[in-house]
Amino acid sequence: MVRLTEALGKEIAGKMEFFQFRKGEVGIEGYTAEPTCHRSNARGIYLFVNRRPVRDRMLSHAVLEAYRNLLPKDRYPVTILLVDVPRTASM
Repeated sequence: MVRLTEALGKEIAGKMEFFQFRKGEVGIEGYTAEPTCHRSNARGIYLFVNRRPVRDRMLSHAVLEAYRNLLPKDRYPVTILLVDVPRTASM
């Protein structure tokens, strides 16, 4: 929680909830803010795959769809999504 506070501020970090899900070799975890905590841009969405920061349209879309009916129009959630997938063998 200390890192959340440092990165997002005390007010937002206090509204974040931890989540975790695993199915087979794929794991998803992170922190997401309650729907009352939102921003005017997507800069509050942090995406990581195998511990590396990524910018991915599909993951971003999935986050926005999860919040679609919870946020006012043209507002964006604050969330940190960490996806762990098996690494493929190099050729």
